Amino acid sequence: MTRSCNFQALWLHIVEGLPAWAAEVERGTKDSLLNSLSNPWEHAGGRGEASQALTWLKARHGVVAQALVRALAQRVKEELAPARAPDLQMREFLLDSSPMLSLMDESSMQEGIETGRLAQQVTHLTENTLRELRTLCAMLPGRPMHEPELAYPLNPTIVAESFSQALVDLGAEPELRLPILRAAASVLASQTLHLFERHLQWLRDQGLRPASASIRPATAIGGTAYVGIERLFSAPPGEFLGAIGSSGSAVGSVATQAGLSPPLVRKLEQLTRVLARQSHAGAAMDSVWRRLLAQVERLSPKELSALQQSTHPFWRLLDRLAALSAVQSPNDPDMRELAARLGPMLAELERPQELSLEAFDSALSELDSVPGDFGTTRPAELETAFDMESKRREMEPTVRAQLADQLRKTPVPDDVRQFLQGPWVQVMTHTLVRQGPGSPAALRYMNLVPDLLTAVGRLRRGAVPTLIERQALLDAARDGMMAAGFGMHQIDGHVADLTRLLSGIEKISLMEPNPTVVVVPSAPTVGDVSGLPDLHGDEWAGHAELATVPMAMDEDDDDSLVEREAWLDGLKVGDLCRLMLQGRWVTALLNWRSDNGQFFMFKSRRGSGAHTITRRMLDRLRAEGLATKVEPGQMLARALETMLPPEA
Repeated sequence: MTRSCNFQALWLHIVEGLPAWAAEVERGTKDSLLNSLSNPWEHAGGRGEASQALTWLKARHGVVAQALVRALAQRVKEELAPARAPDLQMREFLLDSSPMLSLMDESSMQEGIETGRLAQQVTHLTENTLRELRTLCAMLPGRPMHEPELAYPLNPTIVAESFSQALVDLGAEPELRLPILRAAASVLASQTLHLFERHLQWLRDQGLRPASASIRPATAIGGTAYVGIERLFSAPPGEFLGAIGSSGSAVGSVATQAGLSPPLVRKLEQLTRVLARQSHAGAAMDSVWRRLLAQVERLSPKELSALQQSTHPFWRLLDRLAALSAVQSPNDPDMRELAARLGPMLAELERPQELSLEAFDSALSELDSVPGDFGTTRPAELETAFDMESKRREMEPTVRAQLADQLRKTPVPDDVRQFLQGPWVQVMTHTLVRQGPGSPAALRYMNLVPDLLTAVGRLRRGAVPTLIERQALLDAARDGMMAAGFGMHQIDGHVADLTRLLSGIEKISLMEPNPTVVVVPSAPTVGDVSGLPDLHGDEWAGHAELATVPMAMDEDDDDSLVEREAWLDGLKVGDLCRLMLQGRWVTALLNWRSDNGQFFMFKSRRGSGAHTITRRMLDRLRAEGLATKVEPGQMLARALETMLPPEA
């Protein structure tokens, strides 16, 4: 291996080749859309979508490739950087007053499924090459030691999600993004394979050779045993201490500062540091890890010997703490609240009497009760609210289609069209579901549409609505949006726009926007847009270990249906899952499920942190291989995998 070959040199080599790769992806996607237009077996609707998508891409020649490079580089940067706390004031969904009442949107779920399919196709074509790349990169100096999988920083999931993000950054509407994602599948897979092969050849040219190692499972079948614990006891105490630095966490410093650490305690200190680092636990959880470790130092030799049993509750306690930490961002109030709620469990262990297996069992029971606490909100109220919201989302496309048909017959300014087809459709469907089509509120909000169109028609003829007419329209708009749970900043913005329009201050323009005008942001990444939360990476390096994911099962197959139903019925509060949400894999903890099994609420670091999914949507994710459960022991096994050297 040449002296200059390290992780930084590899990354610079990767960056140099990204523009040419992205240009080929853009060109191939256009060709794929063009081929679908000439396909006689393609239905008319599909050809129409392909035509619109192709027109959009042609108007942005070269721009999509640039955005893809920026999105991919930004995504890798996020994965390698420490996680940061999200903006807790930002809500992904604004139609409900309670932050817990937020169902995943159907369109974003479908886009997530398409992105997942894209990643699966790239994985299928590149898995052998990627395995060789990771084997070689495992020896690179300067590689990220806390995440071994990131020694080679690209993978199919990151590539697919970056392509989807590039389309979002360029302002493509969902109805355009979906056909582009479908058309890009084969070309993105083949071009990524070529990219990986070039990187592999470069590493070989640098003199890298794979180290011999044997593959061992992350956990035993069923997750009932924790593979690697016996090696933790048998490995020499200093064998792995140099592998992971102590920076980034204060965990494990108690006994070390005292200079009294026996070999086993030193190993446990190192294990807690790795768990804290891999779960991105912050200062609040550091104190929890330290207090737990202090109890290990109190164990007698007999009790320390008992830890060699993989069934000892101490190991499940560590794994569970890591799982709870993994779904909350460091330094945010949720993490501090979690640390505070673990106080009684730790206080029980800190009692003067001798520690025993029963004491750890009791602490584990206390820990298992954490995910299901919802304060003063009653489950029955949640279930009713989610049921109403589900009905609203089912009705919304019909209401929007009817309104769009009405607006086609009337010349309408773009601002008014966007208001009616966006926020006002949500207001009308919210009212129709909550109060019924014959209610006074529903009639009032539906009548705002013809009244507003009449006022716009008069303005075009030079007649400004009277003060009373104008105020009636503004009051109805404000009342409707408030009833639907919009934020005040949104309500004030829409009302201000309508006020300027109806008062005749702004000249009404019916000109359509020029589709050839392309505005390219200087830094098209979500993290650079002010006012939006930091959507940091949530890629879990151990994701490839989750072999329980059924890849793209046939939805009509009876066995597949039975398997999915059993999986959904088996989900219980406290289960840790991996889900494809909004185009990204996230680690999510099941916090609540409705009594009828139709709604599931998850906690994660993504977006607002709360995701409520209907059974039907979760079933679709499972059918596509985009939802699985992290079995007990896998968090701990991943930490042990990082700590312990490969077996010869």
